[in-house]
Amino acid sequence: MKLMENKYNLSYIDSLRGIAAIIVIMSHSFLYFIPSVHTGNVIKGTFEYYLYNSSFAFFYKGSSSVYLFFILSGFVLSYSCLIK
Repeated sequence: MKLMENKYNLSYIDSLRGIAAIIVIMSHSFLYFIPSVHTGNVIKGTFEYYLYNSSFAFFYKGSSSVYLFFILSGFVLSYSCLIK
């Protein structure tokens, strides 16, 4: 018996949620191993200083990813309630 296919497939949103979850895991790893990149208590001229001031802060500071994860989760849950 073939299962009924969902014509409103939102798998791309689940992919974004997964990426956001991975970024949060990376953030927790950085907080455990290199806490100075989150607090800003770094010595000038070290690797942590350049990492703290880099433009890739989105990838190791997980606060924006947490917001993105919760917004997308709320959208997916609300959307699934409205469709059925």
